[in-house]
Amino acid sequence: MRKSSKFKRGCGWISFVCLMLFFGGLTTLVLINISCSNESVVDPRPYETPDMVTAFGINVWLGGYDIDPDEIDEYFLEVVDELNYGPVDPIDLIISPTHCREYLDGLTYCGFEDPDLSFMLAGRFYPPNDIKIHLMNGEWSLGESALDHELRHYGMYYYDVPGWDINSDKPAWSDQEEA
Repeated sequence: MRKSSKFKRGCGWISFVCLMLFFGGLTTLVLINISCSNESVVDPRPYETPDMVTAFGINVWLGGYDIDPDEIDEYFLEVVDELNYGPVDPIDLIISPTHCREYLDGLTYCGFEDPDLSFMLAGRFYPPNDIKIHLMNGEWSLGESALDHELRHYGMYYYDVPGWDINSDKPAWSDQEEA
């Protein structure tokens, strides 16, 4: 004798469609949650493989500039020595092309843009070890760039010194407006 199903004949397709709609909706919610996440992870490197690696082990993306790797190592070691925290691991140095843009205040600012910030930057430290700078279309040396400032942020981050992230996510004047 044949055992009867709890469902009427012909209702199997309705169950199947409802199940597919449920999983489709669940998948959509998961994808929306992932895409709307506030924790954006920025990879400032323009491509995976660096243009060169210095003798000290610093990965460098040159952005079209011709820089002596020994100059990068010497400058890095000089700034780290000035910090007087101790030795740090090598960094990833990204040298960005410079571009200029006129802002609403009528002034033209040059640098590079970052997806998290609405203004031009001369340099930025991305934890744990990425530093991005520009060289004003080749007019600046490493010493004239923001590399010194960003290496200070890196040294403070590396040795867990409070304040390493000051002004890294918002303009300096936003703290004054909140007070």
